[in-house]
Amino acid sequence: MTPSQASPPAGAFDPPPYSPNAHLDSFRHTVEITFGPESLESSISGSISGDFQAPDRFTCSEQFSFGGLAFTGDKVVVIGNEAWMDTGGGWSATTIDDPAVLDAIDSCAAWPVFWEDFGVVTFQDVEGQADERNGVPAVRYDLKEVLDVLEGLPLRISGSDQLSLIEEFTLWTADEDQWMLALALDFAGDAEDFAELMDTDVFDTNEGDQFKMTMSAEIFDLNNPDIRVSPPSP
Repeated sequence: MTPSQASPPAGAFDPPPYSPNAHLDSFRHTVEITFGPESLESSISGSISGDFQAPDRFTCSEQFSFGGLAFTGDKVVVIGNEAWMDTGGGWSATTIDDPAVLDAIDSCAAWPVFWEDFGVVTFQDVEGQADERNGVPAVRYDLKEVLDVLEGLPLRISGSDQLSLIEEFTLWTADEDQWMLALALDFAGDAEDFAELMDTDVFDTNEGDQFKMTMSAEIFDLNNPDIRVSPPSP
């Protein structure tokens, strides 16, 4: 089966200057998320990882764990405006504008649109600290104290009640050209507040339960010539 030709969403492969896709020939990526109420013995943990090869090839694979059990989520391969997706029953060909594909790559750090949620073009006036991340000279921005003046906040957070849930919000950019290298984001607060923030309540929580969520993203193994992204085998 050959995917039909379709135009990707606007900006999909015209990456903004703060996206690592605009500066690197290849990289590996991972996003890790852990969340759950303190009253539960086990939180839900998930990771989305894969490879990127310029200009427009990347993979994303999901892994989850809960209660000591591990689960494999969706797998996606994107090459230009073609896409292949495996939801557990084998690979099927589709296109980048398939809603199921867009949903699966929403939290994939190889997808340039991922970085738009973090408002990385809005904090040029925030003072950063010289640092190093994954072997790259970097600038570290601790943004928790200035969230109320930033635009394009992560997860589309807005309002003082939601902003108060953030305990840490740190971004690392490459010292040269200011493209994104990593982020760390921690939330803590009442479970009810999180249910409203995330527009879901996946836990059976009690009034007053405390909820925590940590999220991190990393770009690493930069410009590795061994990274190649090809269509999946049938």
